[in-house]
Amino acid sequence: PYLAGLRPEFAGDLTAMASAPRYDLDLRLDTGRLLLSGRETIHYTNQEAVPLAEIYLRLYANYPGCTSWTEVGSVGLEGRAVVPTYALSRTALLVPLDPPLQPGERVDLELDFVVKVPQQDPCRYQDFGLNEGMLALAHIYPQVAVYDQEGWNLDLGPDYGDLVYADAALYSVTLRLPAGWIVAASGTKVSHTRPTSDTADISWVAGPARDLSLIHISE
Repeated sequence: PYLAGLRPEFAGDLTAMASAPRYDLDLRLDTGRLLLSGRETIHYTNQEAVPLAEIYLRLYANYPGCTSWTEVGSVGLEGRAVVPTYALSRTALLVPLDPPLQPGERVDLELDFVVKVPQQDPCRYQDFGLNEGMLALAHIYPQVAVYDQEGWNLDLGPDYGDLVYADAALYSVTLRLPAGWIVAASGTKVSHTRPTSDTADISWVAGPARDLSLIHISE
């Protein structure tokens, strides 16, 4: 499905991205309560030279001092329930891998999550939250941390800069929201339907990209 988001001359990039993380996101936006709920599947391949006994996910909405938050519900690996552990003031989630993921192996991680979207939050730029009638949703999904020469890199950037440190990935996203909202998002829209008179379903693909961002404005 990702070809729809690429110009023909860049179609070969998908071959180079064969082992990159892939995110399937099914999102529901409650604009009245400013809550975003989601079902996420992460297809993750170990591209390192060592086995991985865990995967860390970043939860950027839990940045210290902000009024936003993320709660993760059920978590599964290949359909098998696992018990994760919050870390670093709940800005990271450790998902154990048993057995460890060997180099070149892939695992499918499934999880449910809910995000509280802030309103006029002074601790962040306006890339996340409701400000002056514009609803901005950046880095709002649990995102795989980067494994680099030091291991899992879980450092938090300052709140005045770009928080996201992530590997380039591919995205397939469906968002349900109230009808009458205009949406701009990373990537290419592939469908727009109206399941009811009051709601709209918008689907799109994106990537290679290291983050996903959405902007909503009510008509």
